[in-house]
Amino acid sequence: FYVNDMLVGLIALLILGLSRFYHAKKYRQEDLLAKSLGMKRMFSGTTAYRFIKIYGTLTMCRGLQKANACIKKNDWDSAAEIIVDGDPTTLRSYDNRKQGSCKGFNKLRPGLPCLQGIAYFANGDYVTTEVVAGNAVPLDSLELFTHLQNVRRLCGRIDWIRLDAGHTSALNLRRLDDFSRHGNSREKVNYIICIGSSGIGFSNAMATAHCRIWRHVKKGVFVQEVGCVQIFQEDRQPHRMILVKRYSEMKEQWTYYALVTNDNTQGCVGLYRFYHKRQTIESFFDEAKHSYWLEHLPCVKLYSNCLYFNLVGLAFNILALFRRDCLRRQDHRLELMTLQW
Repeated sequence: FYVNDMLVGLIALLILGLSRFYHAKKYRQEDLLAKSLGMKRMFSGTTAYRFIKIYGTLTMCRGLQKANACIKKNDWDSAAEIIVDGDPTTLRSYDNRKQGSCKGFNKLRPGLPCLQGIAYFANGDYVTTEVVAGNAVPLDSLELFTHLQNVRRLCGRIDWIRLDAGHTSALNLRRLDDFSRHGNSREKVNYIICIGSSGIGFSNAMATAHCRIWRHVKKGVFVQEVGCVQIFQEDRQPHRMILVKRYSEMKEQWTYYALVTNDNTQGCVGLYRFYHKRQTIESFFDEAKHSYWLEHLPCVKLYSNCLYFNLVGLAFNILALFRRDCLRRQDHRLELMTLQW
């Protein structure tokens, strides 16, 4: 089989609901499927596993990401803004045989082995995905900005970056202040990042919260403009902070967290709503785990699993294009499992 035939076939099988590679034997006799994909015949599960194992390299992952960028090029070039969302997720590995698998970071099942999956989306579409060692939360500034530079290279530019609390550190804030929209442009990117309840800035903001006005956003959610304050002990550079108060019905108590941004044009309510529009990437992780069987990573080698993750991302984008072009507007949010039924 040619490499491009294997990639097209694997993406098609993922959309059809392939949960394990050995289940590919069900499609061996599907001549009509093979013909519609431009293949002479379908491959076996053993062939699929061998292909992922051999071609699981950084070069192949980057090649898939470039192919996806070619598909999305017109959309990104014509977009008024490129808004990039980054988020990590925990991937259960079920045993310690997988490369990079570690114990202790799985929030749902503490102590069990896991890997970390990291995804970056631009305007609601997959750009890149990575698989890293289980305990390597994305606080590593060099790794984060290597990923962001790759995203910028694929998209052509970045206008906004929205990150969750896993990317919180003083060094990351300093580097985000210097990150350019284009390769060597002096124009800096806008960003908004959740810092959770960490840092000296959050502690000071909570101590003086009674002196400021809470603004109502929606039921159970209030925001407060803190102003430009020092966020971390290690970094004296002031940043704009927004304090968020949300009522948790599960815990039956108020929870607090902070957002930090370099944008001074929007109000605190508008920035809160803008930050929480990053739900597409959360939906992607949920669908990837339940519809694309992401947690059943097929290989031991880390880059082989990274290649599989990128195949899932490309399948997600292709299905999103199908929904937008072929389905009614009210059906654009249907998940893969619903469409399969």
